[in-house]
Amino acid sequence: MPYETFWDDAHPDTIIIKATPPKDWESFHLACGEAIEMATAHGKPLGVIFDVTNAPEPAGKNTLLNLRTQAARLPTNIHAVVVVGYSTVGRTFLDIIGIVFGERYRAVDTLDEAYDIVAERVAAAR
Repeated sequence: MPYETFWDDAHPDTIIIKATPPKDWESFHLACGEAIEMATAHGKPLGVIFDVTNAPEPAGKNTLLNLRTQAARLPTNIHAVVVVGYSTVGRTFLDIIGIVFGERYRAVDTLDEAYDIVAERVAAAR
């Protein structure tokens, strides 16, 4: 599967979604659904890190529509959604999602930056 969704053992308030080529939108939606179920069951403040480093954008359908669809489904206990390794175009789409759905969306270059943002947002939510 092009996406793997799992809890980060070293960071218990972080769900990781790791992408590997080839990605497609159907798998993206399945991975997001898994993360949403995990977050809902967790019930406490947490963050989600999408690691899309070296995994190009899925072909086909409208990127913004697919991102918006999942953003609308996120439970309120997800306080940060951080994408690592996103393209310039992807960052632009994520900025648009942030304008529509709030400040919990960020794009960064490294996993360390992503973990810092998640830790900051989760701590602020407690």
